Amino acid sequence: MTSASNNPATALPPGAGAPVSLKTLTIRGVAWTLAGEGGGQILRLVSNLVLSRLLVPEAFGMMVVVTVVQQGLFMFSDVGIQPAVVQHPRGDDMVFLNTAWTTQSIRGFFLWMITCALSWPVAQYSSEPMLMYLLPVTGLNSIFDGFVSTKVVTSDRHLSLGRLTILNLGTATFGLLVRIIWAWYSPTVWALVAGGMASTIPRTILSHWLLPGPLNRFQLDREAFKDLVRFGRWVFLSTLLTFLALQMDKIVFVKMIPLALLGVYNHGSSFCRVPVDAIGRIGYSVGFPALSRLKDREGNMESAFERVRAPLLVAGGAALAFLTLTAPTLVQILYPARYQDAGWIMQLVAVALWFQVLQLTNQMVLLAFGMPKILALGNLIKIAAMAVALPIGFKLWDFPGALIAMAVVEIPKYVFEAFYVRLRGLKGWGTELGLTAAVVGCAALAFVLHGWTPAGGNAWVKVALAAVVWLLAWLPLGLWARRLSGVSFA
Repeated sequence: MTSASNNPATALPPGAGAPVSLKTLTIRGVAWTLAGEGGGQILRLVSNLVLSRLLVPEAFGMMVVVTVVQQGLFMFSDVGIQPAVVQHPRGDDMVFLNTAWTTQSIRGFFLWMITCALSWPVAQYSSEPMLMYLLPVTGLNSIFDGFVSTKVVTSDRHLSLGRLTILNLGTATFGLLVRIIWAWYSPTVWALVAGGMASTIPRTILSHWLLPGPLNRFQLDREAFKDLVRFGRWVFLSTLLTFLALQMDKIVFVKMIPLALLGVYNHGSSFCRVPVDAIGRIGYSVGFPALSRLKDREGNMESAFERVRAPLLVAGGAALAFLTLTAPTLVQILYPARYQDAGWIMQLVAVALWFQVLQLTNQMVLLAFGMPKILALGNLIKIAAMAVALPIGFKLWDFPGALIAMAVVEIPKYVFEAFYVRLRGLKGWGTELGLTAAVVGCAALAFVLHGWTPAGGNAWVKVALAAVVWLLAWLPLGLWARRLSGVSFA
């Protein structure tokens, strides 16, 4: 008889109780993920609203450049460890986990050294000397993040996300408080740097003690390392290309537009990314592990895919459609005058991000089937398209043209990945096309409402009118998704 610890459908982390059904784990996982993402996005919104009144846009522009470098190196530090642990049969073996942790820790030091080496070239590229000092300090986060416990990953593997959510929210809250207090007394970009480190360091320490399971120790097992490298080579390439695909806009824009406008753009795009990041988190932390375990026990992948995917697509489409209808008015209400350009920027970015929502829901299937190569190739297609489209769009219509080009380049990547999902027998073209029409339709209505309502009219009346239009379009789609999500796992 196969023990529960070796059964991918019922495997539990050390110290856990009786086996729980995949359906129950998935529901709990979605609930905790939504709680974590909701709390995290509220913290980000509060941070943006408060700090936009304390700091000038140029400070955020400098931090955009720092964040691009930092996030890129953080993504490289993973080298596929998280998906490898989630999917690998030895994902609960401490020898395998310690090897992953040791590899991750060593890489953190190398990444900090690379950050220091990049500080001068990046400062020259951005024409901002302050970056020579900002980058080496923020690069220390690579070292701290490298020592995060693998219990963070095993929590994802087993959809045991309660304590992990509390850990992430607690440390993020502490980081936000540090940012606000520092900016209040010293309104410089260093407030943003200090807040980031105040979040990273406690998270690393508490990850070893707050989450259940044995502590990591330095260990390198040859077979485990080979398995990590074998799986991680394509994940590493995909991660590298994902970084370029997601951050190339900022890499290019830093040479095209002033740092102040780059800071405003980052505010607008960050606002739009709230629903996209939430969907990505659910797909990666819940959808991917659930589908992986279902595949291992040869369950009904098609019904499970429909159940998980329909609510995610409708929720993402509804949120982005609402932003296309209301963004300029919301920015008028919430932000100071120097950030008002974020309104029209958000409208264009929201349309581009819809295609990322489609991609994210397809990517959890590709990962579940162990196909990181397809993700890498999809990102390569997007990067090649961006290299051509962004300069052309900027030349034809200046910055708005570049933002339109960002939406266009998402389409070939989406089609490529969706094609391979369809090859696995999972349907979806009709759903994707219908919801895309709804999102684009709301974007078109936004221009109609903008021309119809008076420019000096009451902002709350404009928001209410847009909300009515949005509700009429998306309420039936929400009811449809709710009915479809009733399909049970088999």
